[in-house]
Amino acid sequence: MISFCTSLVLLLFFSSIVILSVKGKKSIINALIIFHSLNAAKVVFLCVWAIHKTGTIDLGYLQFPDEHYYLAGWQIGSTISNLYHLLVWGMKEIGFSISNIKMVNILVSSFAIVRLYTLRKLVRDKNKYIIYLLTLSGIFFLHIIYHSIFVLKDALFFYVTVEFLIQLINRSRNNRWVLIIFLCVILMLIRPPMILGFMVFLFDKNWGIQWKRLLLFALLGVIFIRYGGQNYDRKFYSYVAIGLSENLRVEGSRDEMKEYAQAVLLNYPGTYLDLVLTNIKKATSIFYQTDITYQLILFLEWWTVFYLLIIRKNIVRVIRYWPILTVAFLYFISGSLTLYNIRYNIFPVTFLICLSIFVSSKPFIRFE
Repeated sequence: MISFCTSLVLLLFFSSIVILSVKGKKSIINALIIFHSLNAAKVVFLCVWAIHKTGTIDLGYLQFPDEHYYLAGWQIGSTISNLYHLLVWGMKEIGFSISNIKMVNILVSSFAIVRLYTLRKLVRDKNKYIIYLLTLSGIFFLHIIYHSIFVLKDALFFYVTVEFLIQLINRSRNNRWVLIIFLCVILMLIRPPMILGFMVFLFDKNWGIQWKRLLLFALLGVIFIRYGGQNYDRKFYSYVAIGLSENLRVEGSRDEMKEYAQAVLLNYPGTYLDLVLTNIKKATSIFYQTDITYQLILFLEWWTVFYLLIIRKNIVRVIRYWPILTVAFLYFISGSLTLYNIRYNIFPVTFLICLSIFVSSKPFIRFE
C-alpha cells in the first residue's frame, strides 16, 4: 500500500509539473493526454513483461545487472559510478521501493516527450506534430518503453538529451548558454563520453563555426589530455575491455581484460578492427541481433527514421541542423571505437528521431 500511495503521489507531482510547463488550457489538456498515454503504455508493458518473466505482476522484478547493482548489490563504501546511481541511492535512503523507482523512470521518460511538445509553437502543423510525438517518438520508441521500466539510467539520459536538444533548437531565439552548459555537465555525469556535448560552443547562436573558439578548444583539449586526461584514458581502455568481453566474447577477469585491451590497441590492429565492426553491426543491424526485443527496437527505430527522412522528405532540412547532429555523430563514433550496444544507441537515435519529428512539421520554404 505504501508503494502504491508513493506512486500515486509521484504521478500527481509530475502531472503538476506538466501543467506548469505549458501555457493555455488546450495545450495543458494535450500535454496531459500525451503524458498519461505514454505512462499507461509503459505500465501495461511493465505488467505484461513481469508476468512473462515471473508469472505474476512482480513490479520489483530485476532483469539487468545494473538493477541488481543499484538496488540489491550496492553497499556503503562501494563506488558510485554516475549521477543516476547517486540519485537511486538517495531515493532508497528515504524509503523508495524498487517499484517506486521504476515509476520515477517511467514518469521522467514520459515527461521528456511533453517537453518536446513545448516546441509546437515553432511548427506549422501542430496536430500532426502531436501525433508524431505520441507515435513515432512515444509508442513506437520501444527503446524507451523497454528500458525506462527498469532501474537503468537510460530514462534520465533520455530526458536530459531531449532537454539539451530543445535548448539547442531555441538557442537562436534566447540566450541559453548557461542552461546548455548545465545540461552538458549533467550528461557528462551520467555518461563521461558526453563531454563531447561541449562542442556545441564551437558554433555561434546562428550555427556558424567560430574558428577562434575551435583553436581555443584545441588548446584546452591538449591541456586536458596532458594534465587531466588520465581518467579518460582509463575509461577508454575500460570500455574497450568491456567491448572485447561482450561483443567479441573474450574471457578474462576485469584486470586481465584491461591489460588485454591495451595490448590489442598496440599490437593487434586486426582484432581491434573486428571489435569496431562488431560494435557498428550491433548498433545498426537488425539481423545481427539475436534477442527479439532488440531486433524489434532496431526495426522500429529504423522504420521511424526512414519514414521521417525519406517518406516525409525531411532529410535536407535535418541536414541543415548538422552542427547539432555533430555531437550525436561523434558520440556514435566514440561508442563504435570502444563499446556499443542498443542501450548506448539512445543519444544519437534520440537526436535524429526527435529532430526529424520537429522539422517534419516546419514550413519547407523557410528553415529557421
